[in-house]
Amino acid sequence: MGEVLLTDCDSIGFCSIGTAVMVHPDGTLYGQVTAEDVSEIIEEHLVKGRVVERLALMRL
Repeated sequence: MGEVLLTDCDSIGFCSIGTAVMVHPDGTLYGQVTAEDVSEIIEEHLVKGRVVERLALMRL
């Protein structure tokens, strides 16, 4: 498995979507992410390679 780098930033310009998570290099943007969603994003997206559709707002 590859590396995971977690960074904190002020704003990416989408404040209305709440907490956002951007997954690189594929460019999936998740919005309104809660602490309870983090394990699902890790397991489904990072481990299994499947986008969590209910949270996905944009894919590049």
